[in-house]
Amino acid sequence: MKKALRLTVTAALAVCVAALACACAPISSEAKGTPSAHVTREQWEAYFSDLDVSLENCEITYETSSTDTTYILGIKYTCTSVVKYEIVHADGLIYQSRSAHRTGAYGDVSLDDTDATVEFYVAPNSDDQFGNTLNRYWKNAGGEWSVDLITVGSLFDPLGTLSTDYDDYVYSDSRSGYVLKEDLGGEDVVLKFNEAGQLVAVWQEETGVSASAALGGVRTVEQMNIVIEYGGQTLTLPEVEEGTEGDVV
Repeated sequence: MKKALRLTVTAALAVCVAALACACAPISSEAKGTPSAHVTREQWEAYFSDLDVSLENCEITYETSSTDTTYILGIKYTCTSVVKYEIVHADGLIYQSRSAHRTGAYGDVSLDDTDATVEFYVAPNSDDQFGNTLNRYWKNAGGEWSVDLITVGSLFDPLGTLSTDYDDYVYSDSRSGYVLKEDLGGEDVVLKFNEAGQLVAVWQEETGVSASAALGGVRTVEQMNIVIEYGGQTLTLPEVEEGTEGDVV
């Protein structure tokens, strides 16, 4: 195959992401605390009618967390699992990284654990005239960049599960954003927009207690948080050696 174009995130982006990770509030606090502007139907529908255009230059941070707390044989057990995605759309390319970690303890026994971070880039496949596949550039076991093909539908989409019908939502002053009209319990998603009609945050938190004869009751708190920042993103692809093509996955 022809030698691929250079594909690396610019140094400026790397510095920016590192600074954000150190300086900003936790994403759960940021998503929940972001105020929302009131948007018109026209703004709403223009944004969601073509997300490829609306998200063409942005950074999306998506995080889910689940915390369980209980007592087992009189000993406190608590465990929090967090999965986080960083997604950048720029220059017709997409960068994604996924990280996950667990913190907690059973008495004095630590339950902390961390998964290896997975990162890759996605670019259009110019050889696919039907647009069903994408080129994915990823690091192999040797730390070198390789390329394979993925189907369009297999790409993680943090906004894919949201209802995007304007008539499904109503603005809630108490929750500082747009909530589903059927969400009487107040535990479903809250959508937040800026003055330009762009989605900037999504927040959700559910709390429940399940009874268990063995555990004496488990309290679970689950969160889903999305923060979107627009503009200023630049992506290029990593350099790939010849002969590192893979199959469609």
